Amino acid sequence: MSIIPWRNSVSQTVGVEKLASIDKFLKNTRSPQMAPIDIFYTSLKEILSLANNTAYFNSHELTACNLVLSLIALTENFFRNLFNETLKICPSSQKVSCTNSINLGSAIWHNKTNLHRAAFEHFSFADMKKINSSFKSYLDIDAKSLSAILVEFDKVCELRHAIVHSDRFLAGKNALYLEVNRTDEEIRVFIGNAEFQNIASICNNLVVSSNHLVYVELCKRWAIDWRKSPSWTPANEEELFNKIWATYYSKIDAKNRTIPEKLTKKKCMKNIKKEYGLT
Repeated sequence: MSIIPWRNSVSQTVGVEKLASIDKFLKNTRSPQMAPIDIFYTSLKEILSLANNTAYFNSHELTACNLVLSLIALTENFFRNLFNETLKICPSSQKVSCTNSINLGSAIWHNKTNLHRAAFEHFSFADMKKINSSFKSYLDIDAKSLSAILVEFDKVCELRHAIVHSDRFLAGKNALYLEVNRTDEEIRVFIGNAEFQNIASICNNLVVSSNHLVYVELCKRWAIDWRKSPSWTPANEEELFNKIWATYYSKIDAKNRTIPEKLTKKKCMKNIKKEYGLT
């Protein structure tokens, strides 16, 4: 009696599927010449536009969860851009971060323009502790003013963990961190339109608050700390302030008329100098 090939009796059988040429999955692009906050705003608008159809959104949970991943990735990228651009212009940040390490692969790959960015490729900013420690170790900035919004962002990142690693099922560690009520049933992350908008607001508020924090600190350093450096040249003060303004000023907020104080760059510099007794 012949033996039936029982090994093939529980599922279909398949061969090896090879990835197509890697070039088919990639495209060349250039980073937009905008402030980090405006790069964030531009992509945020695109993501939010996909959630306009509330009925569709609420009936396609997987789509909603995937858009949450896009929101968090966008927020992480903001921090990489923010830290990168700040390190380019701030001597105080350069000094405090000079002993930090970067991966050799990142250093080899990036050109000198984006070499600062290589420092942040080996860890995730989807973590409150990492954001806090990076502010301190790379920029020498205490981010305690961000504590409340970082706590909320950390909750979002716990939900992200379930979406990425366990098909939206909440792991015990995440459930305990979020103080979820115990149940005999399994718990799965649900994202409807209201929940998505809530998460988008948290990401947006963290980005805006972080941009504001670094801007204010660098203006203070421009007025006080940088001037104490042996490399300071009074004739360059306006050029240096222009770099600060270009890095943190949101043209999109200006266009939308959502900036509380409508100062020109020149008037802003004049007010800073007045506050710190430089005039």
